[in-house]
Amino acid sequence: MRRLLPVLLLAALMLVGGLASPAGAHPMSTSAVLLDIGEDRVEGEVQLPIDRLAIAVHRDLTRDSVLGTDRAFLKRYVARHVSAVGENGTPWAVTLGTASVRTIDGAAHLVLPLTIRPPDGHVTDFDLRYDVVVEELLTHRVIVTVRYDFDRGILKADDARTLGVFDWDTRSLKVPAGEGSWVRGFATTAGLGIEHIGEGADHLLFLLMLLIPAPLVAAGGRWRAAAPSARRSIVRVVHVVTAFAVGHSLTLALAAAGVIDVPTRPVETLIAFSIAVSAVHALRPLVARGEVFIASGFGLVHGLAFASLIGDLGLGRVFKRS
Repeated sequence: MRRLLPVLLLAALMLVGGLASPAGAHPMSTSAVLLDIGEDRVEGEVQLPIDRLAIAVHRDLTRDSVLGTDRAFLKRYVARHVSAVGENGTPWAVTLGTASVRTIDGAAHLVLPLTIRPPDGHVTDFDLRYDVVVEELLTHRVIVTVRYDFDRGILKADDARTLGVFDWDTRSLKVPAGEGSWVRGFATTAGLGIEHIGEGADHLLFLLMLLIPAPLVAAGGRWRAAAPSARRSIVRVVHVVTAFAVGHSLTLALAAAGVIDVPTRPVETLIAFSIAVSAVHALRPLVARGEVFIASGFGLVHGLAFASLIGDLGLGRVFKRS
């Protein structure tokens, strides 16, 4: 164990530099559909990461090509994979606007304005059917957010709510014409947060460093072998993982409610620092049985990172209407 710890510490410190950048720390394969629900139409936009889009359409795409030689092809591709159907089964008209390229969460995205119009000019509940990218990539997720009453011009940035997620299994979502349930939106976001913990290399490395000393005890400022006890080790593992999940969920909830808003770069720097702290603790205990405190404290920081990701995907967006 003593020989293994310095190797793990070195590996952690080498990875910290890469994890300090948003793109390196959070490799979630995620795009977004943003909707504003009005009385006679639905407006919004589709945000597509160019690298994932390239895989889905089997083409080499660049920031220049998606607005040039590949523009017409990509617009047709998206149009074939987006549709809306009213409660009576009648198709609604879906049109795409002029494409642009925007950097979101550190990655280049193709952004397409979207307008959905019911045939009778009155928006009611409808089914949105969407499988752009997800029809090819099993791991891709599409976060769908909604805002209401945009015709009245009284929308604020924090009016957006998470409606649901498109993925390989879910390609249709019911979009309510009236205010949706914030409970459903929060539950969806919380579910993504849990998935984010499992997919984020920063989270896994942080927890790994804290779990290494699980079978050891702190004595005299050093880790020492303890009497073999599977139950003790399991309990410590559960405590550490639970503390991290609680901290992660708490800041995610506060950020989703608009209570806190922290820029992405300082958060990513703190995440890198948290990994270094956990690695040092794995070598020499900073605080006796301090894994739970470290996990919960830095879990708060890691939760902010996911909240920043959701924000970058468009929860705080403002659409320009024609």
